[in-house]
Amino acid sequence: MITEKEQTILAVLADKLGKEIVHIDLRRLGGRPSDSFIICHGRNERHVEALAREVIFRLKHRYGELPFSVEGLQQGRWVVIDYFDTILHIFRDENIRRHYDLEGLWHDGRFTPFRPEPMPQETTPLSGNARPTH
Repeated sequence: MITEKEQTILAVLADKLGKEIVHIDLRRLGGRPSDSFIICHGRNERHVEALAREVIFRLKHRYGELPFSVEGLQQGRWVVIDYFDTILHIFRDENIRRHYDLEGLWHDGRFTPFRPEPMPQETTPLSGNARPTH
């Protein structure tokens, strides 16, 4: 089962064009580090940083929740965002992702590839899509 918070993370990653997004449900496994992993990769270091920062921003504003820890944000090769129940892994590219092979390490989990519709744009005066009110 994918929680509402996990759905939000997945939608943010899709909206910001994260690549090969996958959700791994680890709940039925013993010795798991969290309930789930969400894994994707970006195009370059700046894209990885943008993905990570947007997830952190959206979860803070939607749920009032900040991550327990964030690792690798400055380097942009592999960012890990730990929300206790969900751990997000964002790799710089598919080669680094393949090298660490988290999907292979946690192959006993329940995998759900994610191909959602992008999140609806929030209308703000600065977003360029605001409509005048009369």
